[in-house]
Amino acid sequence: MTLIRNKPPKLRSSANEGTALVASLWLSLILALLAVSVISIARKTVLENKVQMRLETAWTLAEGGIAIASYHIAGARDPWRPREAAYTAELGDVDIAIYVRSPQSKIDLNGASSFLLSSLFLELGYSQERANKYGDAIADWRDEDGLTRLNGAEARAYRVAGRKNGPNNAPFTDISQLQNVLGIDANIYACARPFVTLYAPSGRVDPYLARGPVRRAAGLGETPPPSLPSVRRASIAGQVFEVQALAPISDKSAARVTAIIRFTGNPADPVWRHLVVRDVIPYGDEPIDSERPPTCPKLEVP
Repeated sequence: MTLIRNKPPKLRSSANEGTALVASLWLSLILALLAVSVISIARKTVLENKVQMRLETAWTLAEGGIAIASYHIAGARDPWRPREAAYTAELGDVDIAIYVRSPQSKIDLNGASSFLLSSLFLELGYSQERANKYGDAIADWRDEDGLTRLNGAEARAYRVAGRKNGPNNAPFTDISQLQNVLGIDANIYACARPFVTLYAPSGRVDPYLARGPVRRAAGLGETPPPSLPSVRRASIAGQVFEVQALAPISDKSAARVTAIIRFTGNPADPVWRHLVVRDVIPYGDEPIDSERPPTCPKLEVP
């Protein structure tokens, strides 16, 4: 007869039990954190999608505003003409603010004299010395010769400054090229950008349309003439306009589309768009600061 002895059960130490309990608690905590993270990511994704949808809708509405402006500018009856106040168009249940400006209300980088360019920088708050340097350097950048103006900069000055590329010695083809001119950095560019154009090659500033620093730089005084000539339907061919359309994204921001549009007079291809810029601005802001953008020097201008 064989006797079977039962082995006594192994006793778990209190230390093992404690370790298991701590591991279990850590696992529960990790799972809880993962769950919270997943929920947070899901909520963030939904929110980002909503914001993106609202932004894309605003871009579409603003683009529609540009098309509406093109139609009304060329309209035979009561055509839209350049002015300070906004026109309003309703798309769906959203009001689009549309600003129509003329390039001749600005100073042309290719057509303006170095004196007029210097005068603009002076009106924007820069010292006479710096204003003269910027005006002459811009003129040296665009002209074809290698002769340096009194306060300008040609190839040698760029090399001394450690710049690999000198002046373009050709007209500006994009306003952003202004940042390549010796002495003009991003802040100076941002200051001058609202007041310059490439679409008024005559270099003349329209006394009816110019405002603020442009008007004073051109020696036109503070007040424009009381009457503004209307845009005649017969002369719309060849005319160029800067149009800005603002569509609200929220109570605090708006999508802005800026376009330079040229009327060709060709029924098959009536409108050319030379430039389209998209950006987001604080809601309710004017599209162009008629006095001085925040990046300009905080100086008193006579």
